[in-house]
Amino acid sequence: MLSRIAENLYWLGRYIERAENTARLLDVNYYAVAEAPVEGIAPGWWGRILRALEVENLEPTEETVVQWLAFELQNPSSIRSCVWRVRENARTTRFHLNLEIWEEVNRLYNQCYHNTEQVMAQESLHEYCVTVREASHQMMGIAEATLPRDLGFYFMRLGRYLERSDNMLRV
Repeated sequence: MLSRIAENLYWLGRYIERAENTARLLDVNYYAVAEAPVEGIAPGWWGRILRALEVENLEPTEETVVQWLAFELQNPSSIRSCVWRVRENARTTRFHLNLEIWEEVNRLYNQCYHNTEQVMAQESLHEYCVTVREASHQMMGIAEATLPRDLGFYFMRLGRYLERSDNMLRV
C-alpha cells in the first residue's frame, strides 16, 4: 500500500470521528442549556466546551460557539471542515473504499456542507448533529461489515481510535 493511500485512510477515520465527537458535544450542550433551571447560565455552559477543546479568544455565547464548532471552515475541527476533509480523503482513496461508503460520504457532504445558514435560521442544530452522528455510524458500520481486513482498513480504524482517545483525554 502506498503511504499516500494509508495516510488518507488514516485521516478519513480521524475526521469522521472528530465530526461525530463535535456533533455530540454541541448537541449535549445545546440540550443542557435549554434545560438549565436558571436564566443567564448559558455562557458558562458554552465556555466549558471552549475550555475542553482548548479554544481561546472566542466569546462563549451560543451563536459564536456553534458557528465556530459547526460551520467555520477556518476551524479544522469544525463539523463542516471535517466533512469536507472526509470527502476529500475518500475521493483520493476511492478505489480502496466500496460504493456504499462513498455514497454515505457524499450524502453527508451534501446534507451538512451546503446551506449551513439554514441550520441556525431554522434552529435545527439538533437535526444537523444527528445527521452527522448517523452518517459516522453508517460509514464505520459499512467499513466493519464489508471492507477486507487489509492495511487500509486498519489505517482507517487507527485514525478513528486515536481521535477517540484524544477526545476522551480532553474531556
